[in-house]
Amino acid sequence: MGGVLGFFSANSFEKNDAGVWISPTHHSFNYSDGKITELYLKKVIGQSKDLSTDSPEFKRYMLNWPTSYHLSHKRAQLLKGFSYDRSDRVLEVGCGCGAITRFLGETFDEVLSIEGSPRRAEIARLRTRDLENVEIVCAPFQEIVFPEPFDIIFCIGVFEYSSAFVGGDDPFRTILDRFKQILKPGGLLVLAIENQFGIKYFSSSPEDHTGVAFDGIEGYHRYGDKARTFGQVELGELLAPFFNNVKTFYPYPDYKMPTCLISEEFSDYADSSLLIGEVCMKGAETRPGLAFNEKFVMEELAKNGLEQFFANSFLIQATDSDVSKMKNDWVGIVFNSGRRQQFRGTTRFIPDKDSGGLYATKSCDLDLDQRRQGGLELVEDATLFQEGASLQLTVEMLVTDRRSGVEDIAEAAKSWYQKLCLVADGQMIDGKFLDALWRNSFSSDDECSFIDLEWVWFEPQPFDIFFTRALYYGFRDLKHLTDIAPHLRRKSIKLLIFETAGLLGRKVGNAEIRKFIEFEAEMQYCAEGVKPVTTKTFLHLVLNSKIGPTLPERLIKLKNIMFAYAAKTVRRIRDNRRT
Repeated sequence: MGGVLGFFSANSFEKNDAGVWISPTHHSFNYSDGKITELYLKKVIGQSKDLSTDSPEFKRYMLNWPTSYHLSHKRAQLLKGFSYDRSDRVLEVGCGCGAITRFLGETFDEVLSIEGSPRRAEIARLRTRDLENVEIVCAPFQEIVFPEPFDIIFCIGVFEYSSAFVGGDDPFRTILDRFKQILKPGGLLVLAIENQFGIKYFSSSPEDHTGVAFDGIEGYHRYGDKARTFGQVELGELLAPFFNNVKTFYPYPDYKMPTCLISEEFSDYADSSLLIGEVCMKGAETRPGLAFNEKFVMEELAKNGLEQFFANSFLIQATDSDVSKMKNDWVGIVFNSGRRQQFRGTTRFIPDKDSGGLYATKSCDLDLDQRRQGGLELVEDATLFQEGASLQLTVEMLVTDRRSGVEDIAEAAKSWYQKLCLVADGQMIDGKFLDALWRNSFSSDDECSFIDLEWVWFEPQPFDIFFTRALYYGFRDLKHLTDIAPHLRRKSIKLLIFETAGLLGRKVGNAEIRKFIEFEAEMQYCAEGVKPVTTKTFLHLVLNSKIGPTLPERLIKLKNIMFAYAAKTVRRIRDNRRT
């Protein structure tokens, strides 16, 4: 770390007992996740043995949103899909408790990280205590002297706080000018920030920094000096005077816990709304009281070329060079990381020059002999990306139509059922069709095709098990919908399975349900390590519940809406008193 020696000789920092370099005149920034939370993180990280980005050790310590945010391996998925030059000299501005710092330390030979809070800086040092190539500095960024420039500056979730921590008439341009001054010619600024006009804010999610619904899209009139984000156009105008090459990626659900990144070029090859909608709805499950179905809205926005404008977050690459120091051969990437370690993988959407379409290429983190657990195996493959509505999306739209009934669902599923019968061998079906679910089924001219069959069971199974499994997941995935046709809403998932199967010409009764439950319990144990008794109990509960939210779920949503309204009222009264 040759550049570090010059850095410390130019600044009068002192190294404390925790291994953090601190400015003698520094006063802690007034930013924290709370003393109790940060002391908990300090204890957990201090006693953990595996500190790596993908450490499975941290999972059991994630108790709530703040602890999950700082400990989850998903944080690094924002940057993990790119390739880098290890020799690039890196500066991280605002390292927090070290989740991204850890990834940078594993990726680059020389990393300097700045953090304003002494306690958070010490936690970041604990997270990187085994990495000699990482140095943590606790000091005001504006006062630091940087004698040598950097190849890359990472500013992840920090730029929006510029008005609170940076002096000057225009703190946002001041900080960008500072970044430009300490970057090498052709250097790269990597910036992640929420979108002021993210779709989640329109569907009544509170603004991430102020906690007030619609605060950002109304222009931040309440707490202008606290934090603020920008829309795509305004952010581009801020960056333009300093960098002539700005490239934007769109992380979903957002940059904090991304499972998917889409580039600006994706729409040149295919419609991304289906892919985005699936990820958005999974993220929306933790946000009760939404004003509308984000998946449906994204579908309509994509038809009008507006899906990027309403993305929840931006990942920006800004440089003066024609070539970015973060390289990617994909226009979209999805991380399948909510599984056992050996089943984690990545799907990359890579342009095909001959067809002008996209190939969805699946790769796994581990070798073939390590991607097996019991009777389950994860396979690598490449399939042409399918546009249009999946059978799952078609059914979702059907059940929100007041005129629809079970017979309409069965009619929509007919080509899927015929395809499943076609690939079956009598009463048995090959284990490679384990994942022939509605969300992986697309029909064109009444002919169905399957995509994304990444799971394989080691031996053929009775046809009715895979058939019932697909019906179960098809109806279970409707539970996030609130506006369901009245006569469908009254039916349990089990009854819907029975009736749909019957209309398709297949008898499914309690005996077939029991066989499916036994198989699924074994499969879930192989995939995620869930105890069979837990899976069986859960399946019974879901099968006997109705599609759409249950009454307790509705009451929880109503309670959250009432609390949000009460909090907004209190803030309005407080603001009136101030004025």
